[in-house]
Amino acid sequence: VAFVVLLLRTASVTRQRHERRRLLRGRPRWYDVPTTTLSTPGYLVLGLLGTVADLVLAGLVGLAAFSVGYLAQQPIEVRLLMAGVGFVPGLWWGPGSSRLRETTRRLATRAAATEFGGWFVVAMSFLGAAVLLGLLLGGSGANWAPATGAPWR
Repeated sequence: VAFVVLLLRTASVTRQRHERRRLLRGRPRWYDVPTTTLSTPGYLVLGLLGTVADLVLAGLVGLAAFSVGYLAQQPIEVRLLMAGVGFVPGLWWGPGSSRLRETTRRLATRAAATEFGGWFVVAMSFLGAAVLLGLLLGGSGANWAPATGAPWR
């Protein structure tokens, strides 16, 4: 999650600075793309600062929701679900998350340019959420046993 948030925030900063550079000059120049490419590591640092703030707040909200489940003596699966339900809105509406929402909106708009593409994205999102929820609440619980064989077999 942290890597995806960092990637989206860095893309947002890079796009904004690239557009601002072109707006100040009045027209595109040949060196706009090389300048943006060379400046991307600096934009990564800017994105990292906002990512840490956003993830810390979302983590605290998720921890608070998990704690409520713990105090209510819910099973671990329900507590984890409550933590996720707290984490996601904390991430989506946390400090500096407008860059995250903006870049996600741009990607979703591009993916949903056709009617089929939009419905495909919606269907895959619901399917993925249903599979993850089913695995979490399936009743078998987490398997914490160590593997007995090599991981590449």
